Amino acid sequence: MYNKEGKYKGGRALSGVIHLNESSFSEDLLQNHEKVLINFWAEWCGPCKFVNHILEELAQEENLIICLVNVDKNPKLMQKFQIETIPNVLLYSHGKLIEQVKKLDKLIMKEEIRKKILA
Repeated sequence: MYNKEGKYKGGRALSGVIHLNESSFSEDLLQNHEKVLINFWAEWCGPCKFVNHILEELAQEENLIICLVNVDKNPKLMQKFQIETIPNVLLYSHGKLIEQVKKLDKLIMKEEIRKKILA
């Protein structure tokens, strides 16, 4: 959830998905949760939209927080996380990067994503 300034203050978004931007991102989000998945995407990226849909389903099925970062609107976050290609999915556990999956395409189904990211 967010405070009046738009900063993340803990909790989960009702939909299970948090749309992050440069002003709302906080290291607390990564540090204070067992599993936080961040997907870097863009409106013009077809595979990104497919992955976002699958991640939204996973958010409702698994105990994790899913964050979406639109790279066109948030270039500083893209730089901070050293993102060079999209879609690019990062999984953090208590502030540590434990998995990164790059260049997912439409052939990857939900169970394959679940196996790669949540294993």
